Amino acid sequence: MLHLVRATLDLANRSNRLPNRQFGSWHKRRNVAILGHMSIQERPGKRGTSYRVAWRDSANVQRTATFRLRRDAARFDAARKLDPDWTDRDDAQKGETPTRKGGLTVADVWKRLDESRDVGASRTATDRSLFRIQLAPLHDVPVAALDALVIRKWIKDMRAAKRPDGRRRWKDSTVGCAYGTLHKILSAAIELKAITYNPAATVDAPDTSRPQITDDDVYTPAEVELVLAEIPPRYRALFGVMAYSGARLSEVLGLTLATVDADAGWIRVGVQTTEDVDGRRRVKPDGKTRNAKRPIYLIQNGAELLREHLAAYPVAPTTDPVAEGCDAGLIFRTESGAIPNRSNLRQRVWNPAVERAGVRHIHMKNLRHTHASWLYGSQTMDPLEVAARLGHGRPSVSLDTYARFIDREDAGLAVGRLDAFLDAWKSNA
Repeated sequence: MLHLVRATLDLANRSNRLPNRQFGSWHKRRNVAILGHMSIQERPGKRGTSYRVAWRDSANVQRTATFRLRRDAARFDAARKLDPDWTDRDDAQKGETPTRKGGLTVADVWKRLDESRDVGASRTATDRSLFRIQLAPLHDVPVAALDALVIRKWIKDMRAAKRPDGRRRWKDSTVGCAYGTLHKILSAAIELKAITYNPAATVDAPDTSRPQITDDDVYTPAEVELVLAEIPPRYRALFGVMAYSGARLSEVLGLTLATVDADAGWIRVGVQTTEDVDGRRRVKPDGKTRNAKRPIYLIQNGAELLREHLAAYPVAPTTDPVAEGCDAGLIFRTESGAIPNRSNLRQRVWNPAVERAGVRHIHMKNLRHTHASWLYGSQTMDPLEVAARLGHGRPSVSLDTYARFIDREDAGLAVGRLDAFLDAWKSNA
């Protein structure tokens, strides 16, 4: 009977192909899968544990490779899955794979990523611009050669780049967006099995938070009136509606006869015009945020400007040759009937008007910030109402951006009201 037991155990040892088949030590041997790799076997022995990778090549021939370290076995297993005939153990121990040795560059991965993504035209144009300009130094760099130090050096160089006049070439927000694009590329490289981890994940992302708006970034009501008086009549209501409603420029350009009521003094924004990098202008049915579609009641000055504009410039069909999906009822157009170009508005209308008015210069989009500063400064609305009027997705966005204009001088009065409330509660208790 004992003879049969020993014969059975010896047969089990042979099936496991263990180097030491002595009876009594067979139960100490293991032949198990590790790390989720069914082809990696852990094999304890007298000289320590070893790790064997077993696979079949393209000719269906069984092959094996043994390693002393589990990490090296896992790297080799990942490499041979890309190429079953690849058996370069030295490169595998260095973390190289056939794809990585082949040299997939950042540009190669970006091309695959750009072809496979399904995002909006504006997002696509922005990412392509970032890749073409900010990521230019990394185009020919293999993704396998990128590590945290290389990425930090690239970010440092972008921040140190200067214009001929000595100013910074790119803002932190631009650097942050470029970093985000690189992060997407390296994540795609992982999916292509060109690298095993994303080195950008260990790099601190540049700060892309909104800068706080200060008094230098906005106009007073008197300054707004001075500038509006110098703007040509065709575009005066355009900038007036921005200043007296807080709507975005793209939202004001998207207004139609169906979305305004000049007599009642309100507009309904949400549809906006966009302009791609190639100059193509089109109407976008969705707004910038989920709260972009909203009604806005105009300040009296804005309503008057809108009524004067509609009386002087009746709405005509579009003649814009590059516009797509244009609504024939768009209110603000050029003399030829085209959708106004933002660059032309800034350089030919806004900047000359500011110079003639003799006031300090701010960007034309800061008329929206000007309106928000009036809302917080006058304390006519609470933060929730301000965020709804501006179309922000969260009230915290408005508070973080315009915190400078929140009046804190009546903090003592607020504490007094709180004391009165507590006293009233105690007396009624």
